[in-house]
Amino acid sequence: MLKMAVTNVERTTTACQIRCARSEIFHEDRFTATTASSSTSSPTAALTNRAAPVASKAVRAIAFILRCSGAATIAYELVFFLGLQGLWAAMSAMIVSQERLHETRSSLTGRILGTLLGIGVTVAVNEIASRTAISTAVQMAIAVALCALVVRELPTLRVAMWTCPIILLTAQPSVPMLLVALHRGSEVILGAIIGWTVHWLAEVVVDALAGSEPDLHCGRVSRHEPAQPVDRQRTEHIEGD
Repeated sequence: MLKMAVTNVERTTTACQIRCARSEIFHEDRFTATTASSSTSSPTAALTNRAAPVASKAVRAIAFILRCSGAATIAYELVFFLGLQGLWAAMSAMIVSQERLHETRSSLTGRILGTLLGIGVTVAVNEIASRTAISTAVQMAIAVALCALVVRELPTLRVAMWTCPIILLTAQPSVPMLLVALHRGSEVILGAIIGWTVHWLAEVVVDALAGSEPDLHCGRVSRHEPAQPVDRQRTEHIEGD
C-alpha cells in the first residue's frame, strides 16, 4: 500500500511538472509575439506621439505672435479713433499679454489697479504742489515715492510708479492735471483690456483647432504640454515692465 501511494504521488508530481512546463512555453510564445508586434508598430506610434506636441507648440507660438501684434494694432487704432494718444495704449496691450491666459488676466488686474493708484497719487501731489510752486521733478519724486510704499507690499501694482512720470511729463500748462491723468489712464487701461480680449479670443481659436475644451477661468495646461510646478509658474510669470 505504501509503495502504491508513493507511486501515485510521483505520477501526480510528474504531471504537474509537465503542465507547468507547457504553461511556461505558452506564455513565452505569447510574450515573444507581443514583443514582435510592439516593435513593428512602435516607430509609427513614437512618430505620432512626437508630432502632436510639436504641432501644438507651433500653433501656440504662431498664435502668440499674432495676438501680440494684433493687440497693439487694435489698441492704437481704437484709442486714436477716440481722440487719445495711441502710444500708451499699444504699449499697454503688449505688456499685459503673457504666455497663459490666467497670467494675462492677473497682469490686467494689476495694471488697472496700479494705473488708478498712480492717477490718484499724481493728481493729489500736483494739487498740493500747485499751491506751493514745487517743480515737476520734485512732484515726480514725491509721487513715485508714495506709490513705491504701496508697491513694496503689493508688487502687482508697480505700474503705479511709472504712471506718475507718464502723467507729469506729458502734461501741458493749459490743460488741467486731472484731465491729463484721465486721458493717460484711459489709454493704458483700454490697451490692457484689448490685450486681454485678444488673448482670450486667441485661446478660443487655438483650443478649437486642437479639439480641446478651453478653460477660460483658471490656469489651463495644454494636453500636449506637461504640467509645471506652481513654483515654476510663479517664477515664469512676467508682469509688464
